[in-house]
Amino acid sequence: MINNNAEKIYNYILDALNAKKITVLSANNAEYTIDVLVGNREASEAMTFNVDGDRGLILLYSAISLIVPKEQSRDFSYAVSVLNASLSGGSFDYDIDTGEVVFRISGNPLVRDENDPLVYYMLARAFETVNTIKRRLKDLAEGELGMRDFFAILRKEQKAYTSVSIQPGRVMQAQEFFDELCLKLGRLGYAVKRNDDTLRAWFDIIGEDVPMSFEMHVDMYGRVVVLNSPIPIFMRRTKESDVAVAACAVSNRLIDGSFGWISDESRVSFKMTAPYFESGISDELLRYMIKCSLNTVEAFNDRFLELNKGYISLKNFLKELNEE
Repeated sequence: MINNNAEKIYNYILDALNAKKITVLSANNAEYTIDVLVGNREASEAMTFNVDGDRGLILLYSAISLIVPKEQSRDFSYAVSVLNASLSGGSFDYDIDTGEVVFRISGNPLVRDENDPLVYYMLARAFETVNTIKRRLKDLAEGELGMRDFFAILRKEQKAYTSVSIQPGRVMQAQEFFDELCLKLGRLGYAVKRNDDTLRAWFDIIGEDVPMSFEMHVDMYGRVVVLNSPIPIFMRRTKESDVAVAACAVSNRLIDGSFGWISDESRVSFKMTAPYFESGISDELLRYMIKCSLNTVEAFNDRFLELNKGYISLKNFLKELNEE
């Protein structure tokens, strides 16, 4: 049976790749997958586009050529959870059972302006992130880099990321987009608190289980809007490692968004991102991000709570996750 959305998105990707003269290694219009090669003289990466027609999503995967040894799986899971919380686009999926690591980034072209350079953005973000991080992930997996050094490098890079000089035009664009974003949230019925200096906005939603807080901010450096939804509990110190490993395992099962471990706050947060272009972000895309965040947090909130309180062991948490 032909999925009209999938076929439409598949052709959209091919047209975008041809327009940018991206090397297509193979294309399968039955499975809606496209393998590409992206790079320059110094480095190249093989990546795969996949289409989720039911959700209207483009998924881009870039496999990291390493297998994490079992004895390193716990520390590596913790590191990936912290890393994912820090990224401004995409996430690293780590399969604890196989040891495989893949970078994943998603985009929804059906709720964007057709002229938005979404495919090219996804390729550029994936290429830049993978080439920046993969060497350190390999060193960490092989025991050549310790956890403390890994996090020290991560903090240093985060500081460097936000210290780059930004052109006045981009600053103005980010400020205008932030204003528009806050107005959209207000029109959707949310009571918004905002900080114009940091381009951050906060609003609450009453879910089925618990009240949920959202933080949305405009990252002018990466030209993305980031939606964070923290699990509304602070984790016990004795359970932090277990919860971070669980967050990593859950993220590996997700299609869009990821859970990350915010070590400074002892919390797990679900994050979604979307690039903003000249056309901004549509009301439909904003509603999708909020709904997806709400549903995902509600689906896993109780499980994280049970793990944190010791009602379930990490082993059983992972077993139940694998049985779904």
